[in-house]
Amino acid sequence: MKKKMLLIFLLATGSIMSLTPGCSKDKDELSDADVNTSKQISADQQFMDDESDRILDEANTFVMQGMLKSSESTDISPCNASIDSIRTVNDTVVFYITYNGLSCNGKINRTGKAEIRIKRGTFWVQPGVVKKIKLINYTATRVATGASITLNGEKTHVNVTGGHIGLIGITYDTIIHEVTGRMVAAFNNGTSREWNVARRKVFTGTQGNLEVVNSGFGNAGEYNNLVTWGIDRFGNNFYTQIVEPLVHKQMCDWNPVAGIKKHYVPSQNLTITTTFGFDDNNQPITPGDCPTRYKLEVERNGNIRTLYLPLH
Repeated sequence: MKKKMLLIFLLATGSIMSLTPGCSKDKDELSDADVNTSKQISADQQFMDDESDRILDEANTFVMQGMLKSSESTDISPCNASIDSIRTVNDTVVFYITYNGLSCNGKINRTGKAEIRIKRGTFWVQPGVVKKIKLINYTATRVATGASITLNGEKTHVNVTGGHIGLIGITYDTIIHEVTGRMVAAFNNGTSREWNVARRKVFTGTQGNLEVVNSGFGNAGEYNNLVTWGIDRFGNNFYTQIVEPLVHKQMCDWNPVAGIKKHYVPSQNLTITTTFGFDDNNQPITPGDCPTRYKLEVERNGNIRTLYLPLH
């Protein structure tokens, strides 16, 4: 009787023990919700990167040229924007800009305001010159999808080497810019995202065939080489690291053609790896071609789901 009871106990214990790893495994596995969340995080990041780059590049040209172009002009400075005023405050020149209409490439509809500040008597082509860009309820809406974001915050833009992008391949071989700051994005579903940025941009090439290589130089906690970090739209702390420099080409509409970044969400034990440079067949592009897709790998404790997604 005692042996029988012991056997029943051992079997019962074994059954209970066999269930324990199963429960743990469920927590380690990736659900469809995890994948959908990762896709949303990736899309958010790409949208905000695109708009941030657009605003910075336009501001560079604007400060140099001192003018805004109409929508019929070439895509080198802000379209459908107007100067409210230009003021001098102490030792700083402030440009007040209002956006109201399509971007120069016709893909983004924009409204809102921006303030550009640069020290009086300095010129953007000088090495080490600092420009501050403040966004005030700047709303960008993708024409193709209707997705929109509203950005508020301020970035500091440093022309490390000096020079102007419009003269790369003519007067300058390489120009380096660094961008730091903090931003808040509000999405059209009522959620929001807050983040810090520390991005280095290296420009090379020739006019009409420019290339920009992006890397991160931020640090937070145990993470380094960060390009962004903060709180995502789901309320989780995140850290985005560029592990292989991201290459953007003018001939490919400034889309990323190569590079890898990792997005960490510690509270969810989630790592999202984005690799750029794939074609419609989910194959790496050949040199000279422009990509249409990127690879997204979602990983938790060794469990990985891989997707190939369109760039836009």
